[in-house]
Parts: sequence; C-alpha cells; structure tokens
Amino acid sequence: MVLPSTQEIGPYRLIEQIGAGGMATVYRAVQPKLERPVALKVMHQAFLQDPHFRARFEREARVVGRLEHPNIVPIYDYDEFNGQPYLVMKLISGKTLKDLLREGPLSLEQIQRTMSQIADALTYAHQQGILHRDIKPSNILIDEGGIPYLTDFGLARITQLGESTMSADMMLGTPHYISPEQAQGLADIDARTDVYSLGVILYELVTGRVPFMGETTYAIVHKHIYAAPPSPSQLNPEIPPQVESVLLKALEKNPADRYETPNAMMAAFEKAVTHSGLTRLDESRVETAAKNSVPEVTPGGGRYVSIPAPVTRPEPLPGEQRLNEFFRQMSDRVQQLAVEAQKTDTWKRIAESMKDRVQVEQNERGVSIQFGKARIESPIAPQERTQEERKRAKTVKVIAQDWGTDEESIRRRIDKRIQDRAGFIGHAVTYIIMAFLFVMLEAPITDGIIQWLQQNVPSNPDLPEQLATPEFAAALQAVPFSVLVLLPWLGGLLGHGLSVFYRSGRRLEARRRALHRTLVTRYGDDWQDVIDAKDYKRVRHEVEERFKGRLGFMTHALSTIFTIITVFVVASSAIDMGNVFAEEPLPQWVNQVPLVVMMFLLFGVLIHGIVLLLGNLANKDAAEKAIQLEMERERRRMSRTLGLDEKAKRTPQKAKMEDLSPRLTEDGEFTDSFISELENEQRRKS
Repeated sequence: MVLPSTQEIGPYRLIEQIGAGGMATVYRAVQPKLERPVALKVMHQAFLQDPHFRARFEREARVVGRLEHPNIVPIYDYDEFNGQPYLVMKLISGKTLKDLLREGPLSLEQIQRTMSQIADALTYAHQQGILHRDIKPSNILIDEGGIPYLTDFGLARITQLGESTMSADMMLGTPHYISPEQAQGLADIDARTDVYSLGVILYELVTGRVPFMGETTYAIVHKHIYAAPPSPSQLNPEIPPQVESVLLKALEKNPADRYETPNAMMAAFEKAVTHSGLTRLDESRVETAAKNSVPEVTPGGGRYVSIPAPVTRPEPLPGEQRLNEFFRQMSDRVQQLAVEAQKTDTWKRIAESMKDRVQVEQNERGVSIQFGKARIESPIAPQERTQEERKRAKTVKVIAQDWGTDEESIRRRIDKRIQDRAGFIGHAVTYIIMAFLFVMLEAPITDGIIQWLQQNVPSNPDLPEQLATPEFAAALQAVPFSVLVLLPWLGGLLGHGLSVFYRSGRRLEARRRALHRTLVTRYGDDWQDVIDAKDYKRVRHEVEERFKGRLGFMTHALSTIFTIITVFVVASSAIDMGNVFAEEPLPQWVNQVPLVVMMFLLFGVLIHGIVLLLGNLANKDAAEKAIQLEMERERRRMSRTLGLDEKAKRTPQKAKMEDLSPRLTEDGEFTDSFISELENEQRRKS
C-alpha cells in the first residue's frame, strides 16, 4: 500500500512509510489535536476476504490495548480507512533487534538486559491470557536509550485465517523462530510456544546463529519439527555446559519439557551464567558458528534425513503469462477507477466510460484483448497444452497431494487427519454410550427373558422343557452378555485408534521418509523432475504396503487378545448352560476348549509375526548382501584389469591403484570422478 493522495488516514496525518511486512504497512504519522507522533499499522487488503476478520480485529485490538507494561508498545486507538482496519501505536524511535544484529553481535551484558526485559513483558502478557505467536527479532524494538519493546502483540492471532494450519502460521513471519506445534498447525497451543520462539532468539544471540537453517522455508520448518538443535558448544566452544543446558531445554520439541514461562527461562539463564563464571562472549562468534559444521540428528540421536521441498506448480505457458499480466493490470486499473469514483462520487459516469473499453477478439491464432491503452495478444490458448505438458501437470498435482506446501495441499492433508480423529472420537463416544446402556439394561432384559420362558415353555411343546428350569435360569443369568459384546468391540475401537495413530504424527513422517528414500534410490535426487504420476503412485503403494503390514500385525494381535479374554469370560457360563441340556455331565476335556482356542489364536499371531519379520529381514539382508558381493567382485575385476596382485610388493602402479580405491555415492554407485580416473589410468597403460 502506498501513501494515499490525501496524506491522511482518519484524523492522522501521514509523514512517511517506515515499514512493511506480510500483515501490514507501517507509517510514521502525527495526531494533530495532541501534536503527538504515532505509528499507524494498516492491515493488508488480503485479510478482508475473511468475513469474520473485522470482528476478530476489533476484539483482539481491545484485548491487546489493555496491556500496560513498560516494555510493550502500547496501542492508542484502532479504526478503519476505506475499509482497511488500522492500529494506532506509540512511535518508538530506534532500531529493531534484527537491525542491531546486522551491525554486530550483542555483548553478554546487553543480551541479559534486553532479553530479561522482553521475557518480563511476555510473561506479563501471558498472565493476562494473551499469546504473542510471532516472536522474532524484527518484533523487538530498541529505542535510542537502549530500552527494548515488544510489538505486534495479537496480530498473529488477528490475521489467522480460519483454522490454524502450517501455511497460515508460516505466512505470519520468518520460519526460523516458529515453534514445532505452530509448524504442525496445532490449534491447542499455550504460552510455551512463545517460550520456544524466545529461546530461539536467545540461542541466536549466544551462539551467533539460529539453530535451524535451510535453503527453503519448508526445510527449516521441517527441522523445527523433527531435527534436534545443534549443540551450542559445537558452534561456539566457549559456551559452558550450564548455559548450553538452558538453551537446549528452551528448544525442547515437547512443550511440557520446556520452561513454563519466559521469566523462568531467563532466570535459569542468569543462574547458569553466574555459576559457570561466563563473563563475556567472543565477538567473532558469528563467523565461528558459520565455519563449524555440525551433523544433523533427530532428538533421539538418530540421523536426520531432510525432506526435499515439494515441486512447484507448473509454469504457465507464454500465452497464459501474458494473460495473467494483462488481467493484473486490468485489476489495478479497476481499483484506481473505484478510488476516483469514491472521491468524486461519479459512479455513473465511470460506468458509462467503461462500457466500450474492453474488446475481445478470438480466432484460430489465439486471443486478443484491448482494455483502454492496454492490449494483449495470446497466440497460445491455455487448452493447447501438449500431451507431455498435460502429463507433467498431472504428475505435479499428484505429488503435491503428499508434498505440496501451498495452503490448498496442506489444508487437504490436515482435513483428512482431522476427519480421521473425528471418526475415532465419534466411535469412542458411541462405545461409551452403548457400554453404559448395555450394563444398565443387561439385568432387566435377562430377567424378562427368563420370566417369559417360564410362562410360555410349559404350554408350548415346540420349546425344550429345560428352558424353564431353575438351572437354565441360573446359567442364563451368569452369562455376561455385556462383556460378550463390549470386549470385542473394545478391541475394534483400539484397532481403530491404532490405525489413526499410524496415519499421523511420527508414523506418518516415517512413511514420508521411507517414500523419499525409495524415490531417491530409484530415480535420484531429482526424482520430482523425472518421475511420472503412474510410477509415483506405484512406489507410494509399495511403501505404504510395508507399513500396512506392521499395522495389520498389531491389529491382529490386539483383536486376538480381546477375543481370548472374551472366550475365557463366557466359557464357564456356556459349559453350565450345556450341562442343563445334556443328559449326562459334559466330559472334562470340554473345560480345556478355551485353552485350545487360545493356543490356536496365538499360533496364528505367531505365524503372522514370523512371516512379517522374515519378509523384512530377507529384503534388507538380500539387498545389502548383493551390494557387498557386487562391490567385492568389482574390486577384483579392477585389480585384474590393472595387473595387480594382492601379494605383490607395493609398486608405483599399486600405489596408484590404492589412490583409485572405490569412491561410492550414497546409492552405492561409483562416482563420476572415480570412473574418469580409472579410464585415464587404463589409457595411460595402453
């Protein structure tokens, strides 16, 4: 947004634009009545597409306006201009923490003073029930006297469109400071999400760099969720263990493992600095951290495997690009005409002038559009894509369903997981209600059946007379019908929960990692550019089948356990009922039937587990053995080609061969440089 031609927004006179971001544009302004300098933050028009935005904006502005803390930028007023809401805040003359870090690292004393005051402001806001959600250096202002201020309170929540998603949270600011729970789009977040973001800033100030870096936004966000932060002492050896422990605790993946409040984090930091005897930090720590390479691991200490950024949507054809540019110009012109109409109140005149402004011509060569002085000619119609382009567009669409970071793709995946959870919750609620009804109604229904049998069996010759005996009534009352129904159902409910669990969280990420490894192995690092939709679906199906095998075994085992329990619970009642109808007592071996059933069911589970285990081991062992065998054969072939003998003395030729020892890629193939050197050696020998 540029400065309006009137240079005024409501009662405020604009001086200059001093900032712009993903949510709003900030102006330096003056309130003439009080001759008071203020900062105006005008929200972007994109948020106006949300019909509930304005009500949410006003509600949050009132809540945040009640914050009174010496280190929080106060809000004086809020209103709207030409339909765009804006906030009026205190004008802070100074720099952001981000600007100061560009000039050089802060001293230990500056870090302690600045971060303690910001932590106190953040803790105060949390006590008022307000989360910040977008803690980062650019939202911390340092005035000319060195006093820090926290700004943009509530804007992250105000601008949150609809349900929380990763794409929405990422839109709010840089991904370097986002918490794992925000990155996953979780709605149930608390004050500890701000503790994490503030901990990232403290980590950066002390070590000289942020904990997670990457070439793309997606890679950084992925590390916040699944990678362990580098050990601070590995980046900056002068950091003592006590301080390192505080920094790592602030960045725990599980919110319950972090500090409860920002003040608690800074208190622990101050204590660690004092007890460790740390008095200063190396001024060259930024360069030191950049030079030190730290291996990336998971929180459990395993090897972290990065996931590539998703493929982008296919580029439009040349004709489409020109059409898009034309319609963008057309949209800008319409907005300009609307502003002029609002100023002069001459809607009718402008509407009349626009009637003949647009002319569209279409022929076999393409489309020609004229709007005022703007003209566009598109010789390539959008529908004229080649078969290869249509095939590639289909592939991109299929891959984006699993890997896309655009809001549509992420929302679709999150909606699927929400539906899975909602289905399980509905199943669980239904089970609880039915369990209550079964337990409450079991005795009355059983008594009613017994009473009916005693009244009707004597007069009905088609019914066995044993049904009216006291022995049968006692056996019937002993049958736990509710258990007979609810126990297998409980097994099914737990199996449903297990299925939902396997389609979310770490299990979902494990499948994604396995799919990525398989695709890289078969198609290379650039698999997204070479694979087609059919092959991608086939590979995805293969990977999912491996995980479904494990889920099938666990579901089988779970159902077997509950079936065995059910059999043992009802066995005695069934035997008593059988004795009522038998002319003689049932043989003793009948009592062993439940045990036989249990052994039969457990044997089935055991066979299932052995088949699954052997299948997994066979695949891994066979593949690894084949690779090792082929590598050994290749070494022997190269030795024979170069005329080398393992028992020969070391000669210049043998030394050269040792220098040409196989160098392999991650996929187990010889590197191009190694093959080139080997060919050169053979040519030299010949």
